[in-house]
Amino acid sequence: MNRTHGWGLLLLLVVVLCGGLVAGVSADETVTQIDADHELATEETIQTYHAEGVVSGDAEQIQLTLTVAESADDVGIDRTAPLDWRNDYLRLEYDEEIDRTVRVFIPAEMVTPYTREGVEALNNSHTTSFEPIRDGEFLAVTVVLEGEDTVVFPLDKSASASYDIMDRANDRVERATGISLSGDEEWTYVDGDDMAGHTVIELEADPDAVEIQFDARHGQADELWVTMPEGDDPRAEVYWYYSSSDDLVYIVPKAEDPPAVRYKTEATLRDRIDGAVNDARQLAENLRDRLSLPWTDSEEVTTP
Repeated sequence: MNRTHGWGLLLLLVVVLCGGLVAGVSADETVTQIDADHELATEETIQTYHAEGVVSGDAEQIQLTLTVAESADDVGIDRTAPLDWRNDYLRLEYDEEIDRTVRVFIPAEMVTPYTREGVEALNNSHTTSFEPIRDGEFLAVTVVLEGEDTVVFPLDKSASASYDIMDRANDRVERATGISLSGDEEWTYVDGDDMAGHTVIELEADPDAVEIQFDARHGQADELWVTMPEGDDPRAEVYWYYSSSDDLVYIVPKAEDPPAVRYKTEATLRDRIDGAVNDARQLAENLRDRLSLPWTDSEEVTTP
């Protein structure tokens, strides 16, 4: 029996009433998910950035070069010196003719993640939104690139610093209660491409302690990590099961293009609750799509 199915049903009404559907790129718009598959996400590059204040690296999937810099001069922006104390900078240089919506993750070691809507480029009319992702491990940036394109965004140091406050608050709670809000174990992420061709993942894990989730918004700008079904589910693209004969947990992709997966072998209550909340959110979205309800994330339903 799915351990969190009951949680999802219980929280469905709450999500619907609160309008808890995450805004993002529409479901019919394909997003090229570079994520952390680029040279800036390596330990060597991060060390170079801390030593030199500027670093560049290429994406693996497409012709895209990323630069993070402390000085505007290093990203080709003519700005007055006093502004450099307030901002770092992110430049994306795209060298293909096709238009793309691209999502990239910038490591927290370069810029502490923070939330900001409608961030305007410094060199053209592009806009983006910043969002902490994967428990603050990265800053997610999604932007539309139009043919051969170069975009430079400011990274606000003061807003970035506010995310550190949450870490310090968690430390205080843990010292006072002995309970960590985030847990000790980090999520392990497996890209969908690594499971293409029905590649099965084997885990040495207690089936009662493990938490396995998949991205229900595969191919879209924002992630929605929902609980993976335990046992084959005809509606799911991926599932997991425990084999007592060899004492292993198996993650089995069913689709040719499976979604990304993440797991913890020692999950906390918060990990399970987060998954249950997202289960309810997905149910609400599916219900809206099936019934073609006349409301969206930014509109309120009015009745006569």
